[in-house]
Amino acid sequence: MYEEMYNGLRKAILESGDDFSKKIVNSFDKIAEKYKEEPQQKTEKKVSVSELARANRIVK
Repeated sequence: MYEEMYNGLRKAILESGDDFSKKIVNSFDKIAEKYKEEPQQKTEKKVSVSELARANRIVK
């Protein structure tokens, strides 16, 4: 839902022809790409059994 709203707003801004607005949209695009890649990197980390046991003790 939010992605559709963002894409619609992005398209309207890019069609407006305002250079400053285009720079802002491009900056947000770069940030969005960074956050799309970040969760994948976090899920690839392997955790050892001892790290899980330590985390479990800390939580308790």
